[in-house]
Amino acid sequence: AEAFLADVECDEPYDEPLAITTTTSFNVDHENAYDSDVDEDPHAAAAFMANLTSAEDEVVLSVEETTVLSPQETPNESPSEFEALLSLQAELHGYVLANREQLIEISNLNAELARCKLEIKVWTVI
Repeated sequence: AEAFLADVECDEPYDEPLAITTTTSFNVDHENAYDSDVDEDPHAAAAFMANLTSAEDEVVLSVEETTVLSPQETPNESPSEFEALLSLQAELHGYVLANREQLIEISNLNAELARCKLEIKVWTVI
């Protein structure tokens, strides 16, 4: 289904692109897949426009109430989420390397154990 916005007014220009997100659920089952009478269930375009119209006042208020800090105004006392994620990623990488080393050591020990069991078995047969 195609949907478009008509008569959209914007009083101030935006430096960044805007995104509109919405979630709409539709009831679908295999019996209705071949049903030619589609007037019973909502259409995507109608649902999109209804959600857009009903949320219009909320969107305007939330944009006006939101305070956006530029990178220069961001407080420097605590590390940013990005820096924290980078730190966690480096820590995780260290754990992965240690885990690989331990797996190799376990594999070597299992091979040595199997060799010793085989050697003991050979000596008990003789």
